[in-house]
Amino acid sequence: MAIEKIRIGLEVHMQLNTGKLFCRCSQNPGGNGRYFQFTRVLRPTMSELGKMDVAAEYEMERDRIFTYDATENTCLVEYDEEPPHEMDEDAVKASVIMSLALHCNTLENISTMRKVVVDGSNTSGFQRTSVIGFDGYIDTSRGRVRISTVCLEEDSARKVEGELSAVTYSLDRLGIPLIEVSTEPDILDEKHAVEVAEKIGSICMLSGYARREVDSIRQDVNMSMGMGRVEIKGVQKLSLITDFIRYEKKRQESISRAIETVRKRTDGKNIAVEFTDVSEIFEDSASIIIRSGFKAGNSVYSALLPKFGGTLKNGDLRIGKEISDVVKAFGLGGIFHSDELPAYGIEEEKINTVYRKLGKQQDDAVLILSSPPSKIGVITSGINSRIVKLLSLDLAETRGPRDDGETFFLRPLPGKERMYPETDIPIKHISAETMDSCRKNIPREAGELQKDLTDKYGISGQDAEVIIRSGNMMKFTRMADSYGDARSVARLLLQKIPEIKERSGKEPDEKIIMDVLEISRRENWSRFVTEKAVEISTISGLKGDDLKEEIGNQIMSEDEMAAFISSGLKDGAVTQKNIIPYLGRSSKKLVDPTLAMSVFKRMTR
Repeated sequence: MAIEKIRIGLEVHMQLNTGKLFCRCSQNPGGNGRYFQFTRVLRPTMSELGKMDVAAEYEMERDRIFTYDATENTCLVEYDEEPPHEMDEDAVKASVIMSLALHCNTLENISTMRKVVVDGSNTSGFQRTSVIGFDGYIDTSRGRVRISTVCLEEDSARKVEGELSAVTYSLDRLGIPLIEVSTEPDILDEKHAVEVAEKIGSICMLSGYARREVDSIRQDVNMSMGMGRVEIKGVQKLSLITDFIRYEKKRQESISRAIETVRKRTDGKNIAVEFTDVSEIFEDSASIIIRSGFKAGNSVYSALLPKFGGTLKNGDLRIGKEISDVVKAFGLGGIFHSDELPAYGIEEEKINTVYRKLGKQQDDAVLILSSPPSKIGVITSGINSRIVKLLSLDLAETRGPRDDGETFFLRPLPGKERMYPETDIPIKHISAETMDSCRKNIPREAGELQKDLTDKYGISGQDAEVIIRSGNMMKFTRMADSYGDARSVARLLLQKIPEIKERSGKEPDEKIIMDVLEISRRENWSRFVTEKAVEISTISGLKGDDLKEEIGNQIMSEDEMAAFISSGLKDGAVTQKNIIPYLGRSSKKLVDPTLAMSVFKRMTR
């Protein structure tokens, strides 16, 4: 079979820093773990056409139980115990700005749809998503790439542990607004894909609405070589896009050669496997893997795979891996097959006994696996479905990324059957005034924005660049305009907040910072006191008068400094060089160095 030229498209997902999409909870988890746990079993629903999505049906067959960690930044909306609230206004504006920046036809009335997802990543069994714009484009160094859609959706829960029958998710990420930008398959190769992803991400970053956290930007890579569309989900590092595309090209070329070999042997005959219980043959096996399976209550099963001999593992022919991925998806460790046996401590005489029992011929392959008896039926069905797809060279599916640049089978490719209308959220109208305001806020080039910040706020060019590239521009301008001291705000955002997060595991949200800055402005706090107040408020949750009282308890006041310095001057114990350590020894309270030096100089004039 002649392999077609590769076609590549991207779906770029970017979290927004605007607050949760359908409730008013904070985006930051807070706390040190979960408040409580609850468990769900999810079942798919039919589409409005009365059909069930193939990917949802597959997840249902896996028969898994999902446990959810409820965190401090969650509420009844995330637990699916309360209807969603209205969409966050800032998130809607950010998505409209992104749509306009990508030259899309931007909708004035936004409808929300439900997308069936029963892999446990959403407590409701579906994800809410809204189309914001369509038919846009970006210009790249290698030509124009069309943008098919810009969508606003809620992010999924974060998997904590588990792959088998039970999976645990944390809800700390669920509901964060996510912009999804989908391209047409206009991308020429893997390097071009990286350029396109960088450009789309940069536009969102320069808008000031992008959230900069671990996994806040993810790419899905769609590619086809004429054997169906493969979607590689959740690529977090741009550098890995190249690796995944190259691996997938090699994998599909290898499958094509292997299946060509099998087709020549079969003369177009159908092939299917039927597993036989061969536990008796292996009951005294010395293989640790086999013995562990027996201890877990498994049986050993074997099946003949006609005409596949030499294609399961032979050089770069790896059909065995394709079948093993399906078995792993049902919670088992994988399969043994004849192209690699004897191995894994399994005795050769036992392998030969299995071969004779199944009537293996020279070109045949044999599969062996350890499985609970209750699962062998669904696993047999899954393997046979996989074989049919391989023989027809229908490779369309969703695959997951590995850190080593390889991919693995995740689930069948979802279709249009997974979409149906959301009845809890009214249509959102974008007024002409809002649309005009969004057009005025379409992000400009980074150099222009950097000059604006340095000219207006007097901060350094380096600080301005970092603020823009880190996605903090909008936050910075709001804080600087409110507080008045832009340089202190820049230091707070770029230095102190990362320090607070590293020390405490908590990150102050914008409301905490703005409240502290307002108190600081009224009380005329120094920079040192202001930064300490942000830390105290973030960790303890103290606000207003309670926060001011705690500042008095922890930080030495000007009057206290004057008293200690006066005493030290009388007995000659304090000088300008040792003023800070002297005050530190005099009290358990924290010392503001700038204020201490100012008081000392005033008292010694």
